[in-house]
Amino acid sequence: MNSTPPPRAPAFPRGFAPSWGHERADCRGDRALGFFIDDLHRVLSQHDDAREGGALALIPAQQAVDALLRRYVEIGASPAAFNGQTVTLRQGADQMGVAQIVPVFSSGLKEALTTLLRRSPPADRRQ
Repeated sequence: MNSTPPPRAPAFPRGFAPSWGHERADCRGDRALGFFIDDLHRVLSQHDDAREGGALALIPAQQAVDALLRRYVEIGASPAAFNGQTVTLRQGADQMGVAQIVPVFSSGLKEALTTLLRRSPPADRRQ
């Protein structure tokens, strides 16, 4: 009989690499919101195939986004911004008809991100 315990499941889905924003020591407050957006983009890029699939194709991407948000809550990055919030993925299409994954932020997280954007200098805003 083998008494070796099974390997522990990773904290995040397979494919997550080091150097995520939530791993940085300075991932707090407003900086955490910026890191979160970068990390979210990275997750969505890893699940690019979900754009073309049906609702089932979104499940792994949604699970990865949920894990990412949980991690930001666990580290206390910005409790007012992340605690009790959600990001729901939807499938959509841009003006050219190209399939997209659209993150829909809960009201509290959306407000925190909008406030951060309003406070940022225009030169820092991405076009």
